[in-house]
Amino acid sequence: MLGYTEDAGGRQGCEWAEGYPFPSNLDKQQPGANGMAPPSEVDMLWEGLQKGWDTSQVVKAVKQLKADSMY
Repeated sequence: MLGYTEDAGGRQGCEWAEGYPFPSNLDKQQPGANGMAPPSEVDMLWEGLQKGWDTSQVVKAVKQLKADSMY
């Protein structure tokens, strides 16, 4: 299982993922309804933790995120 730490304000860290979602291709990666930036690797990892994804699902999601970031 992936490891993470959580503080009183919510998520605090996944130390081996990028938290900054740029540069990104905004034609392929639209910002979410509650944000002004597309998802980052940390967002994908956090989603995987919440949904109980296994390692292969997380790797696939991060690879797709990186592919969609290319122009």
